Amino acid sequence: MFSDALRIMDRNTVWYMIDEEKQERKEAEKRAEGAEKRANTVERKVSEQQQEIKKLQSIIAGLQRNKENQAQIKRQGKETGYAQKI
Repeated sequence: MFSDALRIMDRNTVWYMIDEEKQERKEAEKRAEGAEKRANTVERKVSEQQQEIKKLQSIIAGLQRNKENQAQIKRQGKETGYAQKI
């Protein structure tokens, strides 16, 4: 009788431990899903920022070309004697 009680307790302990492991696994999966969502969000933001950087670099390049063109026009004006205020 005593050994039957121990056997039942052992079985119940095993089932309890299995249930605990299942719960821990579910919680770990939820944390992993959350981490994956955060990583995807960060990836998306990085991509958006990279696109914005490309746009800004393009704008900067255009402004630099414009500035160079203005300087060239100014030089040509001085060379020809026609000074244009830019």
